[in-house]
Amino acid sequence: MPLGVKLGDQQRGSSAAAAVPVKTSFPDGPLGQSSRTVALNILCFSVLTFLITLGAGTAVVLSNHSELVNGSRRTRDPISLPLPVPIALAVIGG
Repeated sequence: MPLGVKLGDQQRGSSAAAAVPVKTSFPDGPLGQSSRTVALNILCFSVLTFLITLGAGTAVVLSNHSELVNGSRRTRDPISLPLPVPIALAVIGG
């Protein structure tokens, strides 16, 4: 629509707008993937992020810096990690 033209000034019943087909849905997904592939990608992403979070949290809890995690107690034989490593793991997993 040109600038300065009001909606009331346009012709009504114009066939130009009706001749252009508009695709309103994606039968195979937005990237041409099937819905099964999209669901599998979401599932894999969710499992991977859960495992990363679990692994980072477990490493911090089992380290000698377990006080970074609320409610955890020191283990008998902690993993000795320099301080920046558990902080980075807490940021990644948190």
